[in-house]
Amino acid sequence: MVDFIPMAALAALAAAGVFGLVEEAWRHARHRRVARGAAERGWTHRARANGVARRLGPQFPLLTAGGHPRVRDLIEMEHPDPPVACFDLAWSEFERGRPQLRRYAIAVLELPGEVPTVRIDGETVASRISGALGEPPIAVEHPGFNRRFRVRAPRRGDAYGVLHPEAIELLLASDREVWELAGRHLLTAQRGRWHEHDYGQVAAAMRRFAGLLPDWIVEVAPEPVRRW
Repeated sequence: MVDFIPMAALAALAAAGVFGLVEEAWRHARHRRVARGAAERGWTHRARANGVARRLGPQFPLLTAGGHPRVRDLIEMEHPDPPVACFDLAWSEFERGRPQLRRYAIAVLELPGEVPTVRIDGETVASRISGALGEPPIAVEHPGFNRRFRVRAPRRGDAYGVLHPEAIELLLASDREVWELAGRHLLTAQRGRWHEHDYGQVAAAMRRFAGLLPDWIVEVAPEPVRRW
């Protein structure tokens, strides 16, 4: 029995080491696969881009959840304009004393100017984070939309301006859980990782949504911003 305890510990360490090696190999294979798909489509790929979360975190609380978010496999789609970036976001947090890994597939679109803050999401982790604004949810004249989404904005008129009938139909047709406007960006998010065939579809939906924003919502700025 004296000898069994060290052997059991060594076996556990060996198993953990093997699992770590397999996970690392899988991660590198995914980086290569995503990079290859991006190159074929004329997109830019970066395996790591934690600075994105730091730069946009003040506008989008989801990007700094857990304190140490990790951004992986960032895809930049410059054309057609406006540019869109997609990336995998992950962070660890404790739940009931146990570490839990949270994953979101994030896309961010650069807008031509400042927009009011409007947050549209379901009752998810993202909802609880973005609810830090403190405003009560805003209802629109669409019961199905109100059942699926919670809307918050410092000014109710901004939410009603963004959520006109055509925009509501677009959001209901999408499978994305989160849509947020803040600063000079539009963000959308979904739990899990990106599937490679989804990048172009989500970028198209975001560009359409941005195109539906009323002119008075976007305060056009003279210079583009540094994006990612």
